[in-house]
Amino acid sequence: MRRPRLIGGLVGLALAAGALTAVVVFIIPTHWWEGRPRFGPDEIYVGKTREELIALLGQPTREGPWYIGQPPLKYREKYKGTQTLEWHWESGQFLASVHPADGKWVCYYSAWVPKGIVID
Repeated sequence: MRRPRLIGGLVGLALAAGALTAVVVFIIPTHWWEGRPRFGPDEIYVGKTREELIALLGQPTREGPWYIGQPPLKYREKYKGTQTLEWHWESGQFLASVHPADGKWVCYYSAWVPKGIVID
């Protein structure tokens, strides 16, 4: 009598482990297990220097003198000299705009963009 219960328990445990594995692999978004931020603005990087961003995220894959999206003129005047850094990962890209402040390049805006989304 005990053997069928033991086998049933083991089968149930195996099914539960398989279901948990499926959730982790297929349902949880890639950026969670990449340790990347989610879609949209990500204010935890605002105020960090360019060097701190690179220390946290590695070398950017691309950078240059442009803004994220199409900000209004007032915004562009406030953050003259902007440089935007981009990091590309399997799940999307992360962008951080920095501007000169007190002799350092400081992040004033950053955003996570999932793969397949294009920002004008």
